[in-house]
Amino acid sequence: KIITEEGVGASDTKVEFIRANPITSGQNVWNVHAYENRDRSLVATPYRGTYVDSDLSINTENHYAINSSPSTASGYQGCEVAVDYFTLEHYRTGFPCGKYQIDIEGHDDEIDLYVDGELIFSQSGTGSNHNNIWTGKLNGSSSIRVITAEGYGSSFTKVNFTKLDTIQTTQEVFGCDSVLVHDKYYTDSKIVVDTLHSSYGCDSVVISYITVYDSETYFYDITLCEGESVVVG
Repeated sequence: KIITEEGVGASDTKVEFIRANPITSGQNVWNVHAYENRDRSLVATPYRGTYVDSDLSINTENHYAINSSPSTASGYQGCEVAVDYFTLEHYRTGFPCGKYQIDIEGHDDEIDLYVDGELIFSQSGTGSNHNNIWTGKLNGSSSIRVITAEGYGSSFTKVNFTKLDTIQTTQEVFGCDSVLVHDKYYTDSKIVVDTLHSSYGCDSVVISYITVYDSETYFYDITLCEGESVVVG
């Protein structure tokens, strides 16, 4: 907003950049929000501006130099950010469906990483090579926030998202004469591999070990007297 204060014979105009409320995640991209001050809680951090990162993994060096400011990133919109004492938030909803491993290659300085609102990793100070901090399934509704707080000197955030093999499960199925597996009947024992698709486009491979037993027919010639009974089978 623009505020103009005018007195006798003089006027003063100042511009305040108002923090968006709420700060939104990118849909299948990273919305990268820059804040003044160093505070991972984002409580005492006036919002300064934002840019978009369309890569799956995070590497701020692809957008601005390690001794520079986030406001120098291509496509940045907002107010200038100081080279030191700022906080950067990467916020994204939506990932190609699958199983992922998250590795933090490096951070300068502090870092917090959240998966679906849960704090998965946190460290004060510069660090590197935090391998496999989380492994699990991400899909179109998954959200991740990475918050880095910069003190003095160089600054960068590098977080790698590696999509692992297609999600795979196994099951054993038993039956007599025939069994029903994924809407199809089988009359022979065999191994069946099905690829299932979820609403988020995630392939899931299900391996079914099917065992079909032949039914047997028995004939009994039994004579019962009044009041007697017999158990068959």
